[in-house]
Formats: sequence, structure tokens, C-alpha cells
Amino acid sequence: MAFSARPTVGMLGAGKVGTALALALKQAGYPIAGVSSRSPTSAQMLAQQLECSVLTPAALFTQAQLIFLTIPDDQLAPLAQELAATLPQSTGIVAHCSGALTSSVLQPLQLRGWQVASCHPLAPFASRTTPLPQAITWAIEAEPALYAVLAELVQAVGGIPRPMQAEHKVLYHSAAVLSANYAITLAARAVDLLQLCGWSGPEALQALVPLLRDNVENLARLGLPQALTGPLARGDYGTVERHLQALDANAPEIARLYRACIEATQPLLRT
Repeated sequence: MAFSARPTVGMLGAGKVGTALALALKQAGYPIAGVSSRSPTSAQMLAQQLECSVLTPAALFTQAQLIFLTIPDDQLAPLAQELAATLPQSTGIVAHCSGALTSSVLQPLQLRGWQVASCHPLAPFASRTTPLPQAITWAIEAEPALYAVLAELVQAVGGIPRPMQAEHKVLYHSAAVLSANYAITLAARAVDLLQLCGWSGPEALQALVPLLRDNVENLARLGLPQALTGPLARGDYGTVERHLQALDANAPEIARLYRACIEATQPLLRT
């Protein structure tokens, strides 16, 4: 699959991911056909920034060569069914940005001739004002010719394309959740412990964020397992035992989490 120029893009969904991606594509020189969203206000706000039109989904699919679906996962299958019942045959491209679902959720559109794919940015999007981060990895699940089109687009917005097999998609998304979302959970439980020490929540978070940041920088610089620090890494098992005793006495639910982390860390200690 090849285009004589960069394909005209349509954005269906004007939330955090859709906004960041659309603005990055415009800056990279991709023509934007229009925006569609269930929220008229969100669609209008994004369209103004892109200097394009707010379109119905049917009009968007008619005017764009490449449609990005940046909507909640649960809406993808019903939308594909709804659109496939009304849209004409096409050779255009439809890509959703779900981390957990494969392109098969778009099969009704595929049966109407559309090329389908999933293209997920491995990054957190905290708000609509969060720009698309640079040098992030995008997991692309697509046929080879379509992969090439999407990989070029990802590189144009400063990303790193990586192929993803459909059967591995849920494992991939589990890795993302484990490393990103649950890092926040661990930080929240650490804040709980510091509050037991008499600090306020904001004071505790202020103390922990530099520690977290430095560990991420060490991970990027040193890799695994060299970035691992702390009592387990240096064989200070007496300290670990004192941690467990204190946690059992004061925060038993966090003690269970701590023990699970010890178990999960054992393979790193053996490498």
C-alpha cells in the first residue's frame, strides 16, 4: 500500500490521545480532513486548533484516507458495526489506538474493504493539554504494507514504531499497565507509610517523586538488573526482615504487597 503523498487523516475522538495525536500530525505536515466526536464541544475545540471542520462519522470516513479511532475500547465494536452498515466499499485505512484490543474489533469495516490496524502509543496522557511525547514507542498491529504506512507516520511525529502480533496484544498492554499504572499504586502506598510517620500527603509525595525520577533515570542509563538498588540488591536481609516486622504491625495490607514485591524481585537478583 502506497500513497503519492501523505494520506489525509480524519480523527474520530477528541479526547486526550486524539487531541495530542491530531496536533502532532498537523505539525508534521499531515493534512487533516476533519474531526468527529460524540462531544460537540470537544470536537469544536480540536477542530479550531487544527483549522479543519467538524464532521459526522460518515462524512469523516468519506473525506479521509486514514481514520484514527481514539475512543474508549468499549465503543469500538459497536461503532464498527454501525458504520459498516452504512458506509460504501472503500480501500481506506482505519486504525484504533487501544492498547488491549486487536484490529479484529474492526472486522465489520474490514469486510467493507477498509484496511484495519491498531496503533497504540506507549505513553500516559494526563490531560487534553498534554502534547504527544517524543521518542515514545508505538505498538503497531497491521499487515506488512499497512505497517509501513503507519510506521512512517509514527516516525514523522517523533515516535518509534514496533510491530506487534495480535496474539500478544493483551500481554503487551499488561506490561504497560504493570510498569506505568501500578508504579503510581506503589507510590501511593509509600505515601501511606510516610503519613504513618507523621508527614502530610503532599510532603510525602514531594519526598518520593525525586526518588522515583532518579530510579527511572538509572533504569534508562544502566538497564536491568544494574539499576536495582536497596536492601535486597545488596543482600541486606536483616533490614528486609525489619521492614516486614514493622509493616506486619502497622500496615498489614502493605506488608502483603511488600512480600509480593520481594518475590517478584528474586529473578533480578539471580541475573
